[in-house]
Amino acid sequence: MKSLTLTTAFAALLLALPARAEVENLVKNGTFDSTNAKGLPSVWTGNPDIAAETGISHPNYLKQIEATVMVEFDKDNPFLRATKNTDKNVALGRQIISLEGKTGTLTVSFRARLRNLVAGTTAGWHIPRLNVAFILADGSRKNDGTTPIRADLPQWKTFTNDFKIPENAQSVEIAVQGAGWTGTFDIDDVLVTLKP
Repeated sequence: MKSLTLTTAFAALLLALPARAEVENLVKNGTFDSTNAKGLPSVWTGNPDIAAETGISHPNYLKQIEATVMVEFDKDNPFLRATKNTDKNVALGRQIISLEGKTGTLTVSFRARLRNLVAGTTAGWHIPRLNVAFILADGSRKNDGTTPIRADLPQWKTFTNDFKIPENAQSVEIAVQGAGWTGTFDIDDVLVTLKP
């Protein structure tokens, strides 16, 4: 009888505990499930007709520099594929996320694979990765980036990095790095979460 009472009490305690909260992804469409009429990922494109708001470079520029950006499928799973045949800089996709009233640390994770990589001439910069740029109250930027990918990855690999939110950050730009390198960069499951 005593064991039944303890089991009942333990079960009641488990039921009383709050359910594990779902983690909010601050990035929209991080799984690239939603696309526009041109097959580009929704939300990641910005406004291609206004240079300052471009998330993905204009199709004419992409053609000129021998680059493509599109949502592809691995079985039924969509992902973003960027292929660059020249080392010209290009916008491959970005989002700006408001941080007003938020403090703590951002955790940025994503899955990637890469083939035919030729890194650019600026070490640590001309390589595929997600760029993380905090936009401060005075309009200046504090640039950082996720773990750089320096070699071909034939299989999907997950990358995770933490970034302390600067005290006066208003927003953060998450962008697929398109400077300098050539090759094919696949990216999926972009997740940006806040740890207070």
